[in-house]
Amino acid sequence: MKNKDNNRTLNPRREPSQERARAKVEHILAVVRRILVEDGLEKLTTNYVAKQAEMSVGSLYRYFPNKQAIIYELYSRWLTETRQELSRYDSDESNGKSPVEVLSSIAREMTDLWNNDDRPAYELELDKAMKLYPELQEMDRQHARKLATIMANIYRRLGVNLGIEELLQLGYFSYELYGVYWNLMSEGNCKPELIYQWLERALLAVIEPHLEC
Repeated sequence: MKNKDNNRTLNPRREPSQERARAKVEHILAVVRRILVEDGLEKLTTNYVAKQAEMSVGSLYRYFPNKQAIIYELYSRWLTETRQELSRYDSDESNGKSPVEVLSSIAREMTDLWNNDDRPAYELELDKAMKLYPELQEMDRQHARKLATIMANIYRRLGVNLGIEELLQLGYFSYELYGVYWNLMSEGNCKPELIYQWLERALLAVIEPHLEC
């Protein structure tokens, strides 16, 4: 017997071209986000989504073939937003700023996200989904490389005197530090301000020996 999960389609049924259809897609995504935050991934079924979105299951299937496709779209958007937020520091905005200023801002932005409305709960549920679905795991690996590349460019802009490959490895290290932060925050055993201080110090300690004078 074939495994249904191996045959699931993760792409939306179609790219909506009309404003009304696009609004429907955004409504469905907003509903699923709310379900993830308020009820958790375990509660997510197409029947429940359709009920909460006040539409029939058949209407829901016109836009997404299954719940995995909805999660895939939300996860893709979340990763894109994360990279866009970080990319601001790989721009002329960082010119003239010291490594301490830039990395302190990055560390602060990471920690401030925890106090940003429902985002922590939302991201924790997406993280659960990533561990369940191999397709999301592959997307996450691609995201890690893109994020590491952005961090490598930031370090180069800040005057970190390392080769391209070492800068990329440093970018990966920074990405993993971000993951450590989220794990500590989700477990609730450390104070956010302490984690911020340690995250900032860790980033600075790694690059200081390689800064150009």
